[in-house]
Amino acid sequence: MVGAFDLAMCMFFGLIGTTTLHLAKAMERHGIEIFDRKKTFKEKGKKPLIWFIGFGLNNTQFIWQLFGNSFAPASVYVSVFGIGLVLLLFYSVRILNEKMTKWDWIGSGLIILGTLLVGFILFNRPEVTPTINYNTFTALMIASAIVIPTIVIVSRLRRIWISLLFGLAAGACGGIDNILKHSGLQEGNWWIIGISFAIGGCAFLITQWGFANKADASKLVPAFNATYIIVPIMFEAFIITNFITQLTSLQIAALIVAIGIIIAGMIFMTAIKKWKSPPESVHDKLHDAS
Repeated sequence: MVGAFDLAMCMFFGLIGTTTLHLAKAMERHGIEIFDRKKTFKEKGKKPLIWFIGFGLNNTQFIWQLFGNSFAPASVYVSVFGIGLVLLLFYSVRILNEKMTKWDWIGSGLIILGTLLVGFILFNRPEVTPTINYNTFTALMIASAIVIPTIVIVSRLRRIWISLLFGLAAGACGGIDNILKHSGLQEGNWWIIGISFAIGGCAFLITQWGFANKADASKLVPAFNATYIIVPIMFEAFIITNFITQLTSLQIAALIVAIGIIIAGMIFMTAIKKWKSPPESVHDKLHDAS
């Protein structure tokens, strides 16, 4: 069992990681107009600098991952991941002037709750050296290589749910990156680690493509968080021998509930708007009150 000091240090670096990552995503969305060829450099103002600062923060993530995972398992590191979303939502509403309806707030809150619950459930999972089933691993990688690009391309061509689907696709890549880095380091398998960096790069590119297509950071990043947390659990369950047997029946049931909460959050942020007339946004209320 991991000691209290090691747990605290891992969570400390996890907090640094989640705050810098979410701030980076917000700043990248803020400055994405540097790639708009229709605008002059003068019209873009300070946005190029903002984007490059966000880009720099985004590329510090591997540092916090390495420090955090040196003290405790990756499940402890990501247990605080949802907290950074609060910072991003504040930035999105106050600085980017993105509109958040009450359904968006409820959905984001459920995603934060679900991701924190997943981290709490896996908090005391014993760390073991993973044994990877490479046949299953190969099948999942092929499936991911087909499904993820399909989701992104269909969303872009049909102009549907860009914030949600681009976020889910990018988060899936980020989650696969996370589990492959952890598994590769545990097994000393450097080709897996190399693949993880390539997949991590895909997560970044999908995010930027979504922002370039006017995706709201306040909607894309909660979706990113959902698959960033869920996908590693699914991959571990399928490719790592005896992963399920490490968990108690109560932990398995709680994980199912947590994943259900995350899915409910995504429904609130998308389908609810189709069933009900759009309510007054929370942003408008804040703006009117100021």
